[in-house]
Amino acid sequence: MRTVSFSLLLLSASLLAQSNSAPATGIPILDATAPVITINGLCAANTPAADCKTVITKADFEKILEVAGPNMPTSMRRQAAEQYGHMLVRSRAAEAMDIENSPKFQQQMKVVRMQVLSSFLTRSLQEKAADISDADLQTYYDDNKSRYEQVTMERVYVPKTRVHAEKKPAPGKARQDDEPAPDAAKVAATDEAAMKAVAESLHERAVAGEKFDVLEKEAMAKTGSPGPPPNTAMGKMSRGQLPPQHASVFDLKSGELSPLISDASGFYFYRVLNKEFQPLDTVKTQIKSQLQSQRSQDALKKVDDSAKIQVNEAYFGPPTAPPQQMHGPGAKPMPAPHPTKPQP
Repeated sequence: MRTVSFSLLLLSASLLAQSNSAPATGIPILDATAPVITINGLCAANTPAADCKTVITKADFEKILEVAGPNMPTSMRRQAAEQYGHMLVRSRAAEAMDIENSPKFQQQMKVVRMQVLSSFLTRSLQEKAADISDADLQTYYDDNKSRYEQVTMERVYVPKTRVHAEKKPAPGKARQDDEPAPDAAKVAATDEAAMKAVAESLHERAVAGEKFDVLEKEAMAKTGSPGPPPNTAMGKMSRGQLPPQHASVFDLKSGELSPLISDASGFYFYRVLNKEFQPLDTVKTQIKSQLQSQRSQDALKKVDDSAKIQVNEAYFGPPTAPPQQMHGPGAKPMPAPHPTKPQP
């Protein structure tokens, strides 16, 4: 039967532990010296056959699992124990074959050693970056206060396209299969121009004080969209929760109406109802996490920048461009304005 490698098992368990902070259940309480793995037939040379075994205690095994996190489920611990036992047996067989002194093994161990050292460096920098004082939190909050502003707003959405009913032949007239299909580009352009005019008209009525619910209902009627219109109440929104081209809404004052905003999916306008700041106490954990991440990244970049890496393009070829990000870090997708018309 094919088994999962021990390293992959630990990686899977580590990711699971990071996503679930609850303590593992179902693990009996044992003394640290209690044997948890016994490998009969594996022992030092010249050991009598009756005594030939290797015992791994609870304390020893949990040191091994430290890299996988403390929340590994019981089922995974058992599999990890079995895989670790196989590794011990196979590594002893490899030693007997003197594989550890082969040039390929020595070269790979150099690479593995560098990988482990790099990993421990990153972990060490993260631990140092976690030393954040209350004064540091206050300074960061004051310098980035706009990030913690919450704006209660309402929105009207006007799609750029309309729902077109299927054209049926006149009574008594057969459908012509060879009838040319309408030009999709022309239909889209006509729809967009018509819906822009609708959006501009609705925006003027919003300036005059008409209710957003009434305007949204009319917008959906103009498009022929089935079902109820989307909710105009957006609730409390923070910067980063709207697409970049809508971000200017956060600069409005309470009661102000935004200009008409256009993007690939439609036309929008917003009214700001209220603005407030989240208190520092409610965002301390978030700020500490952001500071720790930024400081550890800066420290690691400082290490990387201490030396310059050059590669021979004649051998490796020219550099490839990294993939472009559609949104900034931490940006959240915009809520879909209507279930029957999802936005791209």
